[in-house]
Amino acid sequence: ANPKYKVDKIEIAGYASPEGRRSFNNWLGENRAKALINYIIEHRPQYNLTEDNFRLRNGEENWPGLRRHVLASDIAEKDQIVEIIDMDLPDEEKKLKLKALDKGKVWKKMLKEVYPHLRCARYLAVYYDSTDDEAADLINQANDLIREGKYQQAQEHIASVTEDVRAYNTMGVALMMQGMFEEAMPWFQKALE
Repeated sequence: ANPKYKVDKIEIAGYASPEGRRSFNNWLGENRAKALINYIIEHRPQYNLTEDNFRLRNGEENWPGLRRHVLASDIAEKDQIVEIIDMDLPDEEKKLKLKALDKGKVWKKMLKEVYPHLRCARYLAVYYDSTDDEAADLINQANDLIREGKYQQAQEHIASVTEDVRAYNTMGVALMMQGMFEEAMPWFQKALE
């Protein structure tokens, strides 16, 4: 809404819970992201955004989210579940092992209590048009570092511009991806405000 800032790209990712066929889950993740893009365009006309302002990144099956939600849950078998998730196996084999835990009872509990939280779409990064705007350049560079999986470098890169409201989400993502969820939440809250 600030006329000084011009959004160049918004990166959107869609995710699916790791159940069923991978090809169908990839389709679901992609279409969840597309639905979010359409929602933003339709419900925020004041920003004059078009599909060209968005970069689609399909998050596919949300295994990291599954691991995170299981660890935070009260499921008695969570250690066994995390051990399976962390195995160096194809995803389909992990699903079979998860389905076999306690004759399928654990799988049914996860379907009901955990998997709904993994079916989502969210924006990951907002890139700004940089016209001699050092903060926008740093934020865009930090977003690129996040895309490369260099989360701590992104956090360090953006540290000098954290007073800029455009940096809030990027800092939150950099912290979250390092597993620092409590530290990330205030940044996301500030970004929402």
